[in-house]
Amino acid sequence: MNVADLATGIKIGSFVHPAGSAQKRHLIPWEEGIQADFRVAFGRWGLPDRIRTDKDRRLVAPGEYPVPMLFTLWLVGLGISHEIIQRVTQNGGVERFHRTWEARLLDLALGTDWTAIQDYVNYEVWRMNAVLPSRGRNCRRRPPLLVYPEARTPRRSYSLKEELDIFQLERVETYLSKGRWLRRTSACGQFRFHSDLLNARTPYARQVVMITFDLETHQFQVRSAVSDDVILSFRPDWLSVSVITGLEQG
Repeated sequence: MNVADLATGIKIGSFVHPAGSAQKRHLIPWEEGIQADFRVAFGRWGLPDRIRTDKDRRLVAPGEYPVPMLFTLWLVGLGISHEIIQRVTQNGGVERFHRTWEARLLDLALGTDWTAIQDYVNYEVWRMNAVLPSRGRNCRRRPPLLVYPEARTPRRSYSLKEELDIFQLERVETYLSKGRWLRRTSACGQFRFHSDLLNARTPYARQVVMITFDLETHQFQVRSAVSDDVILSFRPDWLSVSVITGLEQG
């Protein structure tokens, strides 16, 4: 997984994970992989204002009116905006990073000691930032950190020990309050919302219902698309600090 800063060309981090055999490839998991990698990046460079990704299904739910997944809610709680690209060219800096990474590292015999491999990758990323010429904005073939030395000092510092102090569930709820989700109920009035199977009851079978989040009650509210009457209120288990961050509160 590669992370780059599009404004400066600085390589934020490159993270390697065993993918299994060619016949049994598996993806980087969310908590032990993607979230952990971003925590390392945040610890080195601080918290950004925005993170831009593609529509990877570990990060973004498919379909129309998708419910934000834990990745988005986690970023929002940390005060980070999650932007989703519509075309691969919008993440051109990361695509170039992929090509540079492949050219420098994929042909090397790195072995199977993943800790040693990560150490070597970290060294190569440092060289890209501090030693090697860059085509990043205003770099003119100079190392990015030579052009942007202020990047060494985070504007918003982060550490895992401080994450629960930084994370605010109120930010998540405010973000959700701006959303609207439509679902069509089944023959018995059921519908899915995120990982939950909910029941709007038989009178609302085979209808379109609208789900919104109410800041006063701190609950989602379900209404018929043709009425303002609330037919169901709920607060899902996943809307909590411990589930979103994966950290236990003291």
